[in-house]
Amino acid sequence: MSGRFARLYQESEASVNHESVYLYQKLAADRVNIVFLSLDFLRNPRQITCMVAPGAAPAAAGQDHDQGAAGLVSLFPHRFDPAVMAVVFTALGQRQIPWYAVASSGSMLTVVTDFAVQQQAAEALAEYVQLPSGHGPLRVQQDYDDISRRLKSAPETVAQYVEARIRTYGIAVKTGLKLCRVQFYSHEQVLLARALEGLAGEKAGFAYICANRAPDGHGYVAVVLDPGQPPADAPDIAAYLPPALCSSRLEIRENVEMLCFHGPHFGDRYGIADKALNCLENAGIPVWLAGCVGATVSIIVPPGMAEPGVEALSTTFDRP
Repeated sequence: MSGRFARLYQESEASVNHESVYLYQKLAADRVNIVFLSLDFLRNPRQITCMVAPGAAPAAAGQDHDQGAAGLVSLFPHRFDPAVMAVVFTALGQRQIPWYAVASSGSMLTVVTDFAVQQQAAEALAEYVQLPSGHGPLRVQQDYDDISRRLKSAPETVAQYVEARIRTYGIAVKTGLKLCRVQFYSHEQVLLARALEGLAGEKAGFAYICANRAPDGHGYVAVVLDPGQPPADAPDIAAYLPPALCSSRLEIRENVEMLCFHGPHFGDRYGIADKALNCLENAGIPVWLAGCVGATVSIIVPPGMAEPGVEALSTTFDRP
């Protein structure tokens, strides 16, 4: 469980002559760190959810975008198992606990909730997973040494800067992925959980998962399957969904590709998402989905766009 953050939300109409400024661009201009980002540009209007420090929200994005105090609950390691997302839908759906966004990194699946129900959400999820006996508290408290206490100041752990060329530990590319995207309502979360459990039963793995949910309960979940085989032969989520969710609310895209990278202090530095997404936009590479969770940036692009994407990112990001 995280501490208290502010949840910022933006919807933006997609158009050829798009002139509005995206939320992550505003935050970068105001030197505000993004600790969580989920972006869905397959929706119209396009949707962006960000989590930032509470005091940064109004100045950065305007009070109309500030959705109030929120918290993060992360499950790890997810081992790229769709059943982990099934836990989120089952635990929070059965208890009717509100949540707003979900996105994955290479190791974590992170859920955005209201801060007021964060503890309740974490306890609900914990009922469905096997925690180590000595896992410790769900919210880790900072414990500074005696010198820091006497100085009444915390050690510097946030990197408030951005490099001209940003270091990474490498940029990974995944191809031949299968994107399954489902529109749903709150009362259908348990049905989605069963479908994800069915995929897990077929040993299907995911490369990226994200979901978003509006206050009225309407939302989308996107599962980017990494089958390790031709996408056409991959397990089909439609086989596990009721007809109502398959007819007009299921979208399948074959051979999608993914760019994924991480680097030092990515979750504590402003401008990382802005620079990455702007590199791709300037190169004419469409972004369908993106997430920044912890220190990891994940970007889903159309077929044939990942390798050009690496070249575009290399203008700003260093690769070892």
